[in-house]
Amino acid sequence: MYKVLLVDDERIIREGIAKVIAWESCGFSLIGTARNGVEAFEIICRERPEVVITDLKMPVLSGLELIAKVKSELPETVFIILSGYGEFELAREAMRHGVRHYLLKPCNESKISETLNEIRIELLAKDREEQYFKEKQREKKEAKNLITRNKVVNNIIKYVQDNLSNERLSLKYIAGEILYMNENYLSKLFIKETGEKFSHYLMRLRMEKAKELMDESDDNRIYEVALKVGYGNNPQYFSQLFKRYTGFAPTEYKKESND
Repeated sequence: MYKVLLVDDERIIREGIAKVIAWESCGFSLIGTARNGVEAFEIICRERPEVVITDLKMPVLSGLELIAKVKSELPETVFIILSGYGEFELAREAMRHGVRHYLLKPCNESKISETLNEIRIELLAKDREEQYFKEKQREKKEAKNLITRNKVVNNIIKYVQDNLSNERLSLKYIAGEILYMNENYLSKLFIKETGEKFSHYLMRLRMEKAKELMDESDDNRIYEVALKVGYGNNPQYFSQLFKRYTGFAPTEYKKESND
């Protein structure tokens, strides 16, 4: 529901309009009334109403001065001006500030309600347009982030595949020495994109490569295979991982694959 402020220096007019208009039926909530432009400006800055209904001739700060002041601070504020006979020049001046809604005093309930309904339709259309724009911006940002995430993860995967024999290979190493990015961020990113922890991925890739090497040739000794898949400094640990992964010790696997 949109907010509206009523401004007029005549109490009877303020109270009369406040009572006769079915604000909620028009899609508005009357947040209050003000006796002059100064009082109104304070309320507008504090409450940010979408619509201000204001008289033009008021003491302290006139309606025209209020409009100019508010438009400089909150240009989206919509004004409905209340003008008496003989105030056409003032009303025309208000139009120069972008005011499009003009009601001649005395104005009846139906005229005010009709104007409020017109404004409500305009505000709803504007809100839908802004929401659409924000949604498109969000989709664009998400697409850009997705492309960036995919690119980063693809870079990690390519580096791993090209450097499988590197004994120092780890996510910490790639984050600090290759990509210069935060390790925790990369870890979460990798899981999000692949559904697998990096450590599991690396171990799985190394074990599959080890199986491939052993299937390719009988000449590949266990320590040579371990060296080629990044476990050259600890062949025994490689054998333990291989058995855990395949169910066979490397020597058993070679025998099985040769039979």
